[in-house]
Amino acid sequence: MIAVYLVCSLAFFAIGWLSLRRDPLLAVGFFLGLQLFLWITVYKTFPQLAFASGTFVNLAIALLFLRSCLAWPSVLLGRRSLVILGSIALFLTYIAALAALRGDSVQMYVLHFRNYFFNLLLLCVFLHVPARRPRSANFYLRLVFLFVGIQVSLGLAQFLSRPVSDFFKVIEYSRLGVVQVALPTVFRDQKVVTGTLLAMQNVSSFVLMSIGFVVSSRLIARLPQVRLGVTLTLCVFGVGMMIAAAVRSPIVGLVICAGLVLWFRSRSVAILIAFSCVVLLPVAAATFSDDVQYATSVAAGRDVENPVQRLAGALSLADLSQLQYTTLRRTIELASEFRGQFVFGSGPGIIFTDYSITDAFLILLAIEFGLVGIVLLILPYVYTLRLLRHQTNVAVARVGWVVFLVTLSQSVVNAGLWADFANAHFMFLVMVLFRVGSGVTQRVESGAMLDGVETHRAVAVA
Repeated sequence: MIAVYLVCSLAFFAIGWLSLRRDPLLAVGFFLGLQLFLWITVYKTFPQLAFASGTFVNLAIALLFLRSCLAWPSVLLGRRSLVILGSIALFLTYIAALAALRGDSVQMYVLHFRNYFFNLLLLCVFLHVPARRPRSANFYLRLVFLFVGIQVSLGLAQFLSRPVSDFFKVIEYSRLGVVQVALPTVFRDQKVVTGTLLAMQNVSSFVLMSIGFVVSSRLIARLPQVRLGVTLTLCVFGVGMMIAAAVRSPIVGLVICAGLVLWFRSRSVAILIAFSCVVLLPVAAATFSDDVQYATSVAAGRDVENPVQRLAGALSLADLSQLQYTTLRRTIELASEFRGQFVFGSGPGIIFTDYSITDAFLILLAIEFGLVGIVLLILPYVYTLRLLRHQTNVAVARVGWVVFLVTLSQSVVNAGLWADFANAHFMFLVMVLFRVGSGVTQRVESGAMLDGVETHRAVAVA
């Protein structure tokens, strides 16, 4: 097994390294593609190794990072990398110290959270490695459209055809001889929309992030590379696939995305609409309370082949008494535990005992490690967005913030930003924004940008 790990990781590293020598962003796109399509490919060919596909990619990223540090010391020692890597080390040190003080397993916590930071290593590589033959910004925008287009097309095909759905459906798999359940029993005999991302919420969140990226790029940053026809096509078919996936939180995320875009375009209009909703929603909920109660109770049936009915559970936001039919209920129930010790958390080991970390991620983390843990976890992402603002412009940075906040909102009811696929996609979208917004390619010839000082010539994007 160890030999298989090493062989696969070295193979991915070799391909990533060849891409890196040409253009760091190309290597990042390669690793994103691996995370999108490797799991289902390995499952269909070598199911006994499917569980290790993420480990293969993480090891390859680690090898690429170490090799880049040897070739370009600024990858490790540059000011921006030091901030990113320092924030990662600070978070891991914090949770390890709390776990040790509370008598919990330090190793268990560190091994769990380490997977959240591998894509940040790719960011360090991207920021400091010079590109010999860089690709244009348009190429990477097309790559974004290709990735999301595949997931949307496949998701709609899964909804329309049971054979397609059954082919990509992963019910269970083996992990070192132990059977792991991938799909709840209630969904096994139904058509489920998962794309290549194993779960309905994964593909819905992936498409949500892409829609937020494209729409805000068009309406906020007004990037000429993002054409109106492409934007409308993605919105129509992407939203259609999200409805077909029958997951409520990404649909709510669309509303949040629309609100953020409107806020950055016209704050006065956004405030007026928000105030109107605050006033009118309780009135509408009281007027149609019977309809809301019926819709949300029917939604509890988990019939994903009738997605509109299942999505009706989102109406419980208008009638909080119906929240028992949604995952949001778990967050609200757990909030009382958080209020007791909200600074450093109460640390009852709840993440690994009574609850799944993939549900109500933020509140579980807050209970375990407090607000300090939450701040430390998002610190490298906030720093990255501030760096994006510094190296591009305000409008492009706002696109990054829209994608970040929309994805973060999904962490209220699931892993959100820290789901494997979502995290990789978010980092790739941010790096595309660096390329698009700066109007120049990455560093060329010799040297890189050390501590904010340009030591080489930049080449304008054709």
